[in-house]
Amino acid sequence: MLLNESGKLTFSKVAADYDRFRPLYPPELISTYIREAPLSPTARILEVGCGTGQLTRALAPLGAALHAVDIGADLIRIARQHCRTFPHVSFEQIAFEALPLPETGYDSLVCATSFHWLDPATRFERAAALLRAGGTLAIIKNVSKHRDQNNTLRKTLDDIYDRVIPPEIGRQYVSLESKSGSLEDSFAASPHFGPVRAFAYPHTHRLAAADYIRLMDTFSYQHNLPTGIKEQLFREVESAIRDFGGSIDLPYEAVLLLAGKAPGSASQKK
Repeated sequence: MLLNESGKLTFSKVAADYDRFRPLYPPELISTYIREAPLSPTARILEVGCGTGQLTRALAPLGAALHAVDIGADLIRIARQHCRTFPHVSFEQIAFEALPLPETGYDSLVCATSFHWLDPATRFERAAALLRAGGTLAIIKNVSKHRDQNNTLRKTLDDIYDRVIPPEIGRQYVSLESKSGSLEDSFAASPHFGPVRAFAYPHTHRLAAADYIRLMDTFSYQHNLPTGIKEQLFREVESAIRDFGGSIDLPYEAVLLLAGKAPGSASQKK
C-alpha cells in the first residue's frame, strides 16, 4: 500500500471495482465479532472506513443501529445501496478525525481494513473517546499471505515486479503484512484499551486473470504507479496468469483484534 494522502484517496476512484473484486470477510469472523464484542440487536455500532460495505452488509442483518462512515462519496453510495433494505443502517461522508463525540458512547467501534489509515498518534485515544465505558474496539484486516506461496506462478509474478518497477519506486511500497505486527503491538500497548484478543481465519480468493488486474488497480500502490510502468506491469501480470491456467488463487488470513475500553480511559462528550 501507499501510505500517503494519494494512497488514502485511491479507493473512491475505483469504487465499483473495489466492491466487485475485493475479498469479503469469512462468516466465521463475523460471528466471532458479534459473539465476543458482544453485540445484540440493541447495540450501537460505529464503523470507520466502511468502503463499499464489505463488513457493513454482513453486520446489517443483526438489526443493531449501525452508523458507517468513510471519506469516499462513491464508496458510501455503493455501501448504501447494499444496505438499502436495512433502515437501522446509516451512512456519513466524514473523516474519523472530524467525527463529533456522541452524548452517549457507542457500544463498539469497528474498522475493517482501514485502521492503518488513521493517525497513529491519536487513533486509539479518539476511538476510546467515541466508546461508552466498557465498549469494544474491533480491528479487522484481510492480510494477504501470497508471500507464503511457493509455486511457479508466484515466482513469475515476483520476477515481473522486480523487473518492471524501478527500485526507487518499489521502496515506496509498504505491505499491510509488515504493518500488522506493529499494529497489534501498538493496540496491546495502548493505555486506552484492555487485553487484546486475536482471532484468525484463513481463506482463499480466486480470480480470473482480467479480474485480478482490476483487483490490483484497487490497491493504492499499484493504482498510483506512473502510467507507463503500471500499464506494462498489468499487461505482463495478466499474460503470466493466462499462461498458468487463466486464474489465480489468493490466500488471505482474516484477522480480528478485539479489546474493551480500559477503565478511566477517555470519556465521551460531557
